[in-house]
Amino acid sequence: MALPAIAVWLTTEPAAATVWANSHRTPPLDLLLTWFTRLAEWPVIVLALVLTLRNSWVAGIWAGLWYGIEGIIVNLLKHKIGALRPWSVVGDQLQQVAGEEILRFHSFPSGHTTAAFLGFGFLAVLTPNRWLQIACALAAGAVGYSRMYLGHHYLRDVLAGMALAALLLYMYQYTLPFFKNRMRRWVS
Repeated sequence: MALPAIAVWLTTEPAAATVWANSHRTPPLDLLLTWFTRLAEWPVIVLALVLTLRNSWVAGIWAGLWYGIEGIIVNLLKHKIGALRPWSVVGDQLQQVAGEEILRFHSFPSGHTTAAFLGFGFLAVLTPNRWLQIACALAAGAVGYSRMYLGHHYLRDVLAGMALAALLLYMYQYTLPFFKNRMRRWVS
């Protein structure tokens, strides 16, 4: 999924993917992709944490801490980089979706995409079912696409969110055995 996106990113103008996604609007897609963007605001986070806690309270606590780390990193990057959003740069080429606020600052990276890929990544790790893992990847990708469709982010913002989530998910899985061992010692 990421390789075609990187190819498009490297060969087009920065706003081209956002303008293209936004120019293919339809009322049903407006509803669907607004729903997907909202999915990353709290539903996938809560679902991922509840199911991870249900599977293992230690893993659930550790996942919650990594969500906190994700939020801190995304917000630090957004405020340090201060990138303008598409509405500030190419707003005359974008169509606003009803009910969507026009955001102008702190574009990089996409926090919704990062949260979605991290949450759906936690869910994918929990299941051995390959079809559910694929569904998680597609749902996370739909959140990233929705951010461009709604005119909130560039492709680079979405790709950065995906990459950051992949790194955080890797760090979560790599450090989880150490955290479980530490918790067993502390609780015993």
